[in-house]
Amino acid sequence: MGEGSYGSVFKGTRISDGLQPTDSRYLQSPVESKAVPVEVALMQMVNEPPVCNSIIKLIEWFDEPDQYILVLERPDPCVDLKSFLHNLRGYADEETARNIMLLAVEAASQCSLRGVLHRDTCHR
Repeated sequence: MGEGSYGSVFKGTRISDGLQPTDSRYLQSPVESKAVPVEVALMQMVNEPPVCNSIIKLIEWFDEPDQYILVLERPDPCVDLKSFLHNLRGYADEETARNIMLLAVEAASQCSLRGVLHRDTCHR
């Protein structure tokens, strides 16, 4: 069905009872009484109280016929890490690097505690 950085996805049926996997693009929402797109459910899970300031908040989402629209918090000031490091001429001092890593570890820890594993790939 598809390939990713770490493996391939195949469609299958369990021989013993004919069970087929459910649609993995949807999960039961922790805040709504229905299944929602995986990205929405995961954002809802990591946004459950107590809030973590290192994780972007899901403000609203919309189910359009050909796409999902997620409205996310945009802190001000806001810059992505690549641009941030570019503005520092490619290098961060030790204190800045430590603060960036603390934010990343805090966010990853909170995601893990809430049952969400973030496996985003690097884009070049």
